[in-house]
Amino acid sequence: MVTWHTEMKILVCVVFAFCFSACTPAKPGGDSLKSEKEAEIVEKTNEILDRINTRSFFLDTYIASGHNTVTQVLLEKEDVSFLLENSGISIPLMIERIEKEAAMEYRQSLIVYFLVFQEAKYAEAIPYLIDYLKRIPENEREAVMFPWHPFLYAVKAAMRITDKDIAIDNIKPLFDRRVEIANDAENWYNTHKKAEGK
Repeated sequence: MVTWHTEMKILVCVVFAFCFSACTPAKPGGDSLKSEKEAEIVEKTNEILDRINTRSFFLDTYIASGHNTVTQVLLEKEDVSFLLENSGISIPLMIERIEKEAAMEYRQSLIVYFLVFQEAKYAEAIPYLIDYLKRIPENEREAVMFPWHPFLYAVKAAMRITDKDIAIDNIKPLFDRRVEIANDAENWYNTHKKAEGK
């Protein structure tokens, strides 16, 4: 049987616990530390994207004899590794810059963007790859052969993200199929979004 004294003890304990929790200063929360970390990542990402948007970033790729060597040199760069390690934050910032074409003064910077999309298998990059592939003008047919042209990197990114296999031994036929490749990627993307219920 609960006595009057027992009830008073319980009441005192409840009041004391409430006062203690209300008066104890809150410790710095995990959310605060997390937001600070994210802010640092955003700042560093923007610094890296500024560097990528310059010719000097690609100077050490000029020893390359082909697309694979350019890819290897770029993926070994510390800046590119940082973008991949923090892709959840870095890629939306990259896409934001693609949407603002003025922020992409150096066209070769798209090579790094497409490599990051490819390695991260970032599905939300597909619309931007589609747009790029459909907008390449016919007069760039010869230019796409060079390893510092973004075309083949866009194709490879689209293939990797959509888990498609395509022969890339000869680039010129790929250029002729650029709209077909873009349409296939678009169909995959629409199916992917439906499966996610979006």
